[in-house]
Amino acid sequence: MKTIKQNLILAILPTISVAQIEISGKIVDKNNVPLQMTEVYLTASDNTSLKNTYTNEDGFFAITEQKGKFDLEVVKDEKVLLKKKLILNENVNIGTLVLNNIENISQEKISISKESWYVIKGRIIDKNNQPLPSLKIKLTSTTSSKKVYSNDLGEFELIEKKGNYTLKIQQNSKTIFKRKIVVEGNLLLGDISIEVNKM
Repeated sequence: MKTIKQNLILAILPTISVAQIEISGKIVDKNNVPLQMTEVYLTASDNTSLKNTYTNEDGFFAITEQKGKFDLEVVKDEKVLLKKKLILNENVNIGTLVLNNIENISQEKISISKESWYVIKGRIIDKNNQPLPSLKIKLTSTTSSKKVYSNDLGEFELIEKKGNYTLKIQQNSKTIFKRKIVVEGNLLLGDISIEVNKM
């Protein structure tokens, strides 16, 4: 019985150490009209992490991250309309953010920090055109390394700067696909068809 309890504790501890925190809110214009499809970025203060999402038709958004210090930026048409510094220790709803004078925002207030970040998307399928979930995707260069896992639809998404990268797809730590890619803008890789070993 003691051994079972110890194993349970060991299994729980890693989950606790990487617990995710959710930050949510709503974005409206000066007339209180919800702004949909407005991009929201959450960037770690040390630039080690960058996540983004879009507001829904009601202007709501939500992003999950780990504890730490972050910059929250609201972007529309590649212009940063609002920027806030945040310290995340627990789930937080920052309420309603009102964006004024969106049409007349001055060029001096536009941040270019996101111009060097781009989205790389793709979908992994087998030879029968079936999606392959839970495969590890690694994007590496001489200065950085990032990884994500394909979702239930076989889709994946990474965010990186301009540069030359190696894209690897792995199953059980074994590389089953490898490709050199050049990131110069948002990159849609489309369907990647590969053979996988049966589990």
